[in-house]
Amino acid sequence: MIGLASAEVDVSLGPMVAYKQMVEAGKIRVLAICASNRSKQYAQIPTSRELGYDFSWDAWEAIFGPKELRDNKPVYTKLSEAIRKAILDPELDQKMLSIGLDVQYKPTEELEKWLKEDDKQIKKITYDLGLEYK
Repeated sequence: MIGLASAEVDVSLGPMVAYKQMVEAGKIRVLAICASNRSKQYAQIPTSRELGYDFSWDAWEAIFGPKELRDNKPVYTKLSEAIRKAILDPELDQKMLSIGLDVQYKPTEELEKWLKEDDKQIKKITYDLGLEYK
């Protein structure tokens, strides 16, 4: 980050939350959002795909539990609903945006599908670079 702000580094890739203060201080500028969609907070910044680069890399966090949790339907359903409700809370959304994070909710099945696709992309990039995927 310091190298970028002092022009020792020409370009950097990372989560917006890491760059927010430098962007707001005018020390660096964002060229593109590498996520699938434009940022809610920085809607004026195009995505890398919009600029013609077939690339997106969403930073993400998720809540995980033991695999057996699905077998206990009442607990799984109650917990899933509480998480969904919390993540979709407009107050939480505003707090997260204020620190530079766009919050999205994906139900279990959608998240699992997305994670598999993300893993395929990472494997492809790894192999294309001649690296070993472990």
